[in-house]
Amino acid sequence: MIKTSSKKFDWEKVKEVVLNAENLNMGFINSETTKRVLKQRAEILAREPKIVMDVELIDIIEFQLSGETYAFELDFVKEVCPLKEYTQVPCTPSLIVGVVNVRGKVVSVVDIRKFFSLPDKGISDFNKIILIENTEMQFGVLADSITDVCSVRVDELQTELPQVKGINSEYLKGVTMGGVIILNTEKILTDKNFVIKDEVV
Repeated sequence: MIKTSSKKFDWEKVKEVVLNAENLNMGFINSETTKRVLKQRAEILAREPKIVMDVELIDIIEFQLSGETYAFELDFVKEVCPLKEYTQVPCTPSLIVGVVNVRGKVVSVVDIRKFFSLPDKGISDFNKIILIENTEMQFGVLADSITDVCSVRVDELQTELPQVKGINSEYLKGVTMGGVIILNTEKILTDKNFVIKDEVV
């Protein structure tokens, strides 16, 4: 978040001090030109400064999925790793692709296209896994590619959208002016659909 603020001045006091200077008997102050300059200065000093409102920013990581650009909030992203190989797990929901080994830790991999009913063209084009996590859950999300890591202004996001590409509004953080669909990462991480038999997938 970027914050700017303006110091509060007693502008009426400043104006009074400057205007009183015109009444001093200092010789050169009696000239009409000097009086006019002092008056202009007083008017400028009396103007209220423009207050710049706080601007809230969120950091995101953008990725390609089914021909569209999506994004996760970077606060919930642990890392990005290449998809080399995975192991399928029987008797799991279709959105669970399998598990991978990330530096000795077994992590479930999710195909969120199935969760959001997005076009499914297989997994041959996937080459990245985005690991997202909170204090209770962690799993990987398949992505075609990573396109950018950047910051966006919250006040510029379109949020009053009932549905975007089949995604329910509760899973939608907003859409940027450039058309990037920012997913509600926290909501996805806390959704019970990613829990199997009371255990985190």
